[in-house]
Amino acid sequence: MLNLIEDTYTLFDDNRIWFIDSGPPNTSQTYTTLIILHGGGFTAGGFEGVTALAQSNNLRAVAVNRLGYPGSTLYSQLDLEDLQNGKKESLDRIALVLAAFIKRFIEKEKISKISEGGGMIIMSWSMGSATALSLFSDPSPLDSETYSLLNEHLKHFILYDPPSQALGYPLHPSFLSPVAYLPWTDPEATTLEDKFDIFFHWVSSTYSHDHMQVSSTSLDGYDLRKRTDVCFVDTWSKEQVERCYNTGGLPSDLAAFGPAMQLRLRVNTERALFENKIIPNVKFTYLYAPNSAWLTVWTYHETKRLYLEYLKRNGNEGVRKVEFITMEGASHFIHQVAPEEFMAIVLKAISA
Repeated sequence: MLNLIEDTYTLFDDNRIWFIDSGPPNTSQTYTTLIILHGGGFTAGGFEGVTALAQSNNLRAVAVNRLGYPGSTLYSQLDLEDLQNGKKESLDRIALVLAAFIKRFIEKEKISKISEGGGMIIMSWSMGSATALSLFSDPSPLDSETYSLLNEHLKHFILYDPPSQALGYPLHPSFLSPVAYLPWTDPEATTLEDKFDIFFHWVSSTYSHDHMQVSSTSLDGYDLRKRTDVCFVDTWSKEQVERCYNTGGLPSDLAAFGPAMQLRLRVNTERALFENKIIPNVKFTYLYAPNSAWLTVWTYHETKRLYLEYLKRNGNEGVRKVEFITMEGASHFIHQVAPEEFMAIVLKAISA
């Protein structure tokens, strides 16, 4: 495997971001940089396989550990309370840190603009989508220089299999446990550690939904099991668990599940995903893994329903162009189960 570079940037107010970098391709001076944001509990280490494939595909891949995760700045208890209470400053900080990281990387690595044959793509997986969408929903925290730099470099955003909480979608009461299984409300999980362990296996299992029936309006056709026999993390060594999974950052993602923050995330989603006002030339792609846990499958159907309704009401003018791609046979961890196949899907999406 390619020797990946590990580095940490110290940004404003001593905010630190740790990341893995494939380095630039050796065969080309013009290439696209892919910034990857991981999900809840599962760190940038899980994208090493994809990152290692970047150079041979004329990409430079940078997998980032988000705030709250190893190597990056951890959240204080007050920070977690602010997230839980839905304070706008919490989301502003997330957007500012991501923007500052991208700006530092562009300037330090001399990343070419889109117009010069370069440019950047952001890909957010799972709960990391809440972080990424903050960048496209409210320009007010950004100074004009940073916004201009992002506008010149960002050309594509890939929303990779997010759960409802990342987008601020409320679930109908009839969709909640015990009818539809959710690790965080499992009555058998008496401690936080129990919940983390159950989540670890629930989210990484491969499910068999009836895709002729599933929709966002009912639970018909969904595989609602706690886990399945095909569970990707069951194949991991101790070293892989240590490299790719970290429960220390989960409290910050769980804090965003609070009602107040969910309302803010919903507004962010509508501004970023539906309206085409902020960094308007960025193309959006939604990568859907149909064999994931029921919640992300439901989220795909709900997002597509809301998007098509918005398009019908408003026409094409002022509406963000979003392409929805189904990754046939894929589960939530296709980037690790089959990195070559996943990279091929990404390449096809960004070249369309």
